[in-house]
Amino acid sequence: MAATLVQRGPDSSGFFVKLPVALGHRRLSILDLTEAGAQPMLLGKDGPIIAESGEVYNFLELRKS
Repeated sequence: MAATLVQRGPDSSGFFVKLPVALGHRRLSILDLTEAGAQPMLLGKDGPIIAESGEVYNFLELRKS
């Protein structure tokens, strides 16, 4: 399914599969060109896993703090 979105996120892709859950993500790198923005994001070995749109509208304000 993620392959059908390649035009919207041609820079990278990521997948997490642990049945019955599967997450796929396509990435368009505009501001953050590092691998720190790679998704799905895992918090530790057994922590939560997220895949999100990456749209942080107040990033300038957050960057100041």
